[in-house]
Amino acid sequence: MKGNKPFCEKISRSFHDYYDGELSLFMKRVVQKHLGACVPCRRDYVLLQMTIESIRQKVAPDVPPRLLKKIIRQFTDPGPGGKPAPRELLGGDWTDGLQRI
Repeated sequence: MKGNKPFCEKISRSFHDYYDGELSLFMKRVVQKHLGACVPCRRDYVLLQMTIESIRQKVAPDVPPRLLKKIIRQFTDPGPGGKPAPRELLGGDWTDGLQRI
């Protein structure tokens, strides 16, 4: 952001809302006009877009059933001198179907 640095900083704080379509029509046009004229801000915005899209495309890895069962057991089985985590902290009955693994 080399242009009008204070203005560029204000505009860049609007990038997330601009990307999400949450700006007023007036602010949307201000950001669009600025991005059309300011190469450093446009580059920063494109980088933000690419980062968000990359994160959204990330697929959760497959977890082997045995590992998943072991993880669940750590949260639900009492440890030495301890109690299992309350089921409500674990999302209610979400583990019921996994007990059969």
